[in-house]
Amino acid sequence: EMTSSLVGSEMCIRDRYEVLENGSSIDKEELIIKEFTHILSNNINFELYSFAQENMIPVSTSDFIYKTVELQRQPPIRPFSPDPKHVLKDIHVCVGGLPLSDKEAIFGGVRALGGCFSDTLNKFVTHLISTDSDEDCCIAVNSIEDCKIKIVLPNWIDDCLKLRKKLDETPYLLEDGGSVIEQQEKLKEMDVVNKDAKSIKAQAKFLNNKRFYIGKDLELTQRSHDLIVVLIENSGGVVENRLNDAQFYIGKFRDGDEYRKAS
Repeated sequence: EMTSSLVGSEMCIRDRYEVLENGSSIDKEELIIKEFTHILSNNINFELYSFAQENMIPVSTSDFIYKTVELQRQPPIRPFSPDPKHVLKDIHVCVGGLPLSDKEAIFGGVRALGGCFSDTLNKFVTHLISTDSDEDCCIAVNSIEDCKIKIVLPNWIDDCLKLRKKLDETPYLLEDGGSVIEQQEKLKEMDVVNKDAKSIKAQAKFLNNKRFYIGKDLELTQRSHDLIVVLIENSGGVVENRLNDAQFYIGKFRDGDEYRKAS
């Protein structure tokens, strides 16, 4: 069925394709020689997956083809990832008036879990992250009839990243004209992350007790700092308060006393 879809869609799919039977395989050299641009698979249980990631060859599910046929053009490929780690693959975020370091932390975390982000509102955005219902982007979203963009507090994306799962947005929706402080206090009482501790324990501990020091030149807000610490610790790492105790230095510039000391 998929082969028929491919053959009948020459106007929107111009890349080389080849359908492999179950149990058959293709090696790295053949993949490069034949200049394949995409790999279609509904799982990541094949030898070339890591190689494809390293060489920036997109891997997507079969739904990518059906969507391409439907639209008669290629859609963004990230929402069609077969990787179970990409729990936010259906998410496209835009961040309102938060500090730059908070935006960078959010964008980095969302992308790592398969999602996308934009600096400005556009038709792809699914979630607007803000703490002020009176800022222009929130007013714009609220003024659109039947708008599907959800305006959520940054706590929502924080908890999604900490648990590595997409959470229900309802408790995190920014109340128009309400008190953000009161909302955030209610979320603290809910304590979603600690109540779902099993999810954290089940995560891969790939950092394996590696010790990190977070450089002062990153100029992180307390919120960004706490989020990065939790992400490292949930992955089996340790954040040290002294550079001398660390194995890895995380900084913004190749300059400054801390960078030179680490080097």
